[in-house]
Amino acid sequence: MEEKSLQPLVAELGFNDLPEKEKKELEVSLAEALLSCVTKRIMLILTEEQKQEFDKLSEKESSDKEVFEFLSAKIPNFEEIFADEYLKFRAEMLESNKRAEEMYTNYYKETNKPLPNNQ
Repeated sequence: MEEKSLQPLVAELGFNDLPEKEKKELEVSLAEALLSCVTKRIMLILTEEQKQEFDKLSEKESSDKEVFEFLSAKIPNFEEIFADEYLKFRAEMLESNKRAEEMYTNYYKETNKPLPNNQ
């Protein structure tokens, strides 16, 4: 499986202007959240024996490549599952971001305070 960056999602969420260090930290946080979603789903598919193998991979801090290879071997449609989880995650992040922006804007409208310059 080709490693993908979450930079496009960071940009879609409107965080492209963050300093590089902060953007990288955001990418890492998003990746961890996405992997949590994927892990929850695959745990419903793996057998008990496969779950134990997966746990061993996690314990020895295997590379992402090793984990993806393991999951691709055990779950024939793993890439499809990963893509599906990414699309759901992306939609949730974009919706959450939209709601946060609306709340932020409404707060300034209701309080009659001017929006900060970057809004």
